[in-house]
Formats: sequence, structure tokens, C-alpha cells
Amino acid sequence: GGFVRSWALECFVRALRARHPVAGSVRDAIDPLRRLERDYPELAARLDGILAAPVEEAGRALFDLFRETLEPGWAEFPTAAADAVAARLGWD
Repeated sequence: GGFVRSWALECFVRALRARHPVAGSVRDAIDPLRRLERDYPELAARLDGILAAPVEEAGRALFDLFRETLEPGWAEFPTAAADAVAARLGWD
């Protein structure tokens, strides 16, 4: 649970903020999760629901959100690796 709700979440938010910066962001320079609800209110609400789910469901939903939010238009996104993970876990 800690991996999904902590490490994976923080990695996602760091990539999100780099990939889709918000003009006039009030983000905290140390903690990328602080003020997330102000900069990305819809995503923050989705994340709140995702993180409240049982860990397996939360992990799958977070994986799907990563791909939906970060993959389109990002040539360097590790699509092949994400496809392999999805196949291995039966998510394809």
C-alpha cells in the first residue's frame, strides 16, 4: 500500500507537474503534493477517490491515470514497458 499511495503517487505528481505545468502555480518547492488541489483540482479529486480504494484497485487506477495523463504526445513515455506491465498483470 505504501508503494502505491506514496512512492508511485509522488512520482506521478512530479511527472505531471513537469509535463503539464500550471501558470501561476502555488506549488511547494519541496513537496510536490502540496497545493495539488489548487493547481489540478479535477485530477486531485480523482486521486482522492483512487487512493481511498483497496490497494490493488488503487494501483490499477493509478497506472491507468498515469497513461491517460502522461502518455499522449510524449514520445519518451515508456509505452513498451507500460504495455509489458499491463500484459503481465492481465490488464490488457
